Amino acid sequence: MSATRDAWLLHVLEAVPVAMIAFDSSGRVLGVNTAGEALFAAVEHDSTGKDTSRLGSLLPVEVREATQKLLSGESDGERGEVYIGEKRVGYTAAWARRHDEEPVLLLSAQALPSEIDTTTDFLSLASHELKTPLTAIKGGTQLLQRRLARAESAFAERDTRLLEMVSGQVDKLTGMVESLLEASRLSSGRVQLFTASHPVEEVLAEAVARFEQGGRPNPVHLETPPNPTRAVFDRRRLLQVMDALLDNAARYSPPDEPVTIRLLTGNGEVRVAVVDRGGGIPPQEQTRVFERFYRGSDMEGGLGLGLYIASELVLLHGGCMWLESEPGKGSTFLFSLPHE
Repeated sequence: MSATRDAWLLHVLEAVPVAMIAFDSSGRVLGVNTAGEALFAAVEHDSTGKDTSRLGSLLPVEVREATQKLLSGESDGERGEVYIGEKRVGYTAAWARRHDEEPVLLLSAQALPSEIDTTTDFLSLASHELKTPLTAIKGGTQLLQRRLARAESAFAERDTRLLEMVSGQVDKLTGMVESLLEASRLSSGRVQLFTASHPVEEVLAEAVARFEQGGRPNPVHLETPPNPTRAVFDRRRLLQVMDALLDNAARYSPPDEPVTIRLLTGNGEVRVAVVDRGGGIPPQEQTRVFERFYRGSDMEGGLGLGLYIASELVLLHGGCMWLESEPGKGSTFLFSLPHE
């Protein structure tokens, strides 16, 4: 390659914002730009070029095979996706020619949005779009219920039951949408905490009251130490964590079986345990219960987001969540928070 062409090619490569490597028709590297060096483990090059066998340890197998197909004449162009480390990378290989000069094989590559990012964006968009019609439906049913209560509408008894069913299903779907939005915010790091010092007992008592107001048949026993316990946390978010844990305990407990909340302190941290008397969790599922969208073998309904959201919120507070369970003997979900 002439010095003039060499300078021109390197100038072109550096002007391109994505990773680029240029090969001649024999498969020797003619040039690589800065982005290419960063992505492909600093491929070295010089004016004499070098054989592609040297790139065996630098380029992913799929990319190397794509370039070989063009060099051997099997293909006029290749494209695909590959993971380089944890990066999802899209690549394209094609021949290029400047005037009547020898053709150059150009390999370009750039990082793509991860599947998690794509899923998170979709969940966020879908959830926002669903909230608008749900809000309208809920508003309409509430208006009809108020008119019915004031005897302004002559509904038959079956119509009243139907309206209550519609309202209940809207509440259920609204809760699912809110969970999807919350999972999206947590995955993308868009949850902000507003922390302050609070008595932990007060928040636990409020969580119990909310649970009982929901009409669940399981009684809740709250066990706390004799002295007040304070910690720094976001009150609304901690209530959200407790709502999820109490809902999970009631979901898998026999009707009327009590759920116990224990507040423990020690070793510079506050621990909260929620104990149920359900059937327990199989050992093979215990490592997955905090995964996003994970639904256990005996789960009926739901999105599999409640425990994921709860555990992520605890992590944001600098704590952690775990479980202790034995099939046939119930489960205990615990989380810790730094003691004030």
